Amino acid sequence: MAANRQWQELIAKFKDEDIDGWPEDIKGDAFHLRGGAYYSLKDGENAEADLRKACEYLYEDNSIGLALNALGDTYRLLLKDDAQAIDAYRRVYKTTALYKQCQAAISIAGIFRRQGKLDEALQELNKIGMNKVQAGYWRAAMLAAYADVLAKQGKKAEAIAKYSEALQLQGIHPAQKAAHEKELKELRGDVE
Repeated sequence: MAANRQWQELIAKFKDEDIDGWPEDIKGDAFHLRGGAYYSLKDGENAEADLRKACEYLYEDNSIGLALNALGDTYRLLLKDDAQAIDAYRRVYKTTALYKQCQAAISIAGIFRRQGKLDEALQELNKIGMNKVQAGYWRAAMLAAYADVLAKQGKKAEAIAKYSEALQLQGIHPAQKAAHEKELKELRGDVE
């Protein structure tokens, strides 16, 4: 059901399921899947409850990072609780999942950018060692996050440089590249 995005059906079948009674090695995944279904249906309270449980039972760092980012997204987007979102995202830093850490840092920087806390946004992004971020998609995403903050600070030349660097990378998705090209074009239009 999850693979086919049948969220309504998944919840209808498993909403009253006592996942706590399931075998230890599948509880975390089950809570994560059901929490994700609730999230997709915009049911923030149930998504939060299941994703919290998923984080308790999951034991592999990548899976924990996924669940914590989903929990942070639930707080940020559905429950409108920035403080809880930041707390959940920052817990990802305790895992070894580098690209989940990138996602968390980008999300926190986005919260701070929206709040006008631009120095804090840059500090959050700086928590990720860019020398370790080699995958094209994530390196470009991090550079774009820096560019977004720098542009909001009025540092357009630095923002343009970050977007330009992102566009030189190999392995970025065409949609990601198109989005960065659009941002770059808008920034250059402001400068010229």
